[in-house]
Amino acid sequence: MFQPYRIALTMRTPIVPGKFPLHLDSLFYWFLSEFMDNDEEILDILDTVLEKQDDTYLCSAMYFQDKPKYISCGVMSKSDTMIDNLMDMQAWTDDKVIGETKMASVHAIAAKTAFFNATCDKEKAEALLKKIHGVGRLTNTGFGEIASISFVQLNRDLSVISDGRLMRVVKDIGLTPEQLKQVGGVKDYGRYLPPYHTHSKSAVIIPKRLIYTPPLNNAKNKGNK
Repeated sequence: MFQPYRIALTMRTPIVPGKFPLHLDSLFYWFLSEFMDNDEEILDILDTVLEKQDDTYLCSAMYFQDKPKYISCGVMSKSDTMIDNLMDMQAWTDDKVIGETKMASVHAIAAKTAFFNATCDKEKAEALLKKIHGVGRLTNTGFGEIASISFVQLNRDLSVISDGRLMRVVKDIGLTPEQLKQVGGVKDYGRYLPPYHTHSKSAVIIPKRLIYTPPLNNAKNKGNK
């Protein structure tokens, strides 16, 4: 049975954010896609885990209670592809070659807890989260590792709007600039439901405060020296 929850993920390691907000349905989708190739079958499973309203899953993007604190972390790899991916996701700061191994420095969020709001089947959502070893980017190198999971039931759904602020990417319904300012949204082109990787995009509104952009001060300072 679907009920509204605030889901708290206690983090064991820092989180490397991507370019766009990370949604709970996206996290579930990518995990299931490791074992299934058919998008429709994956979405059928998601329909049993998360409630859907107007073709949008009632789950928020990842957020933090306090302003995120960024730290610089080193990553070593013999793969040029991984280094290129760091640049693509705008987490790049600097690199150097040590023998045949490249070292990159990425900005990660040092947070004790990350949160999602969702109207979901608690048992199924918790079972999936326990199988997912990390959130964010570079989880295969140890970033974003989840230490524990807890659910707090809410009186109402807070996955789309909470305290008057947008909590997830939604379809653009023609909000005025003043309305966008009120909900903290910005217009863009993208996806508001999985699969988020598809090139098929439409007009959407993105919660600006949930776009976690790494600081560029260090990179700029190095370039000025």
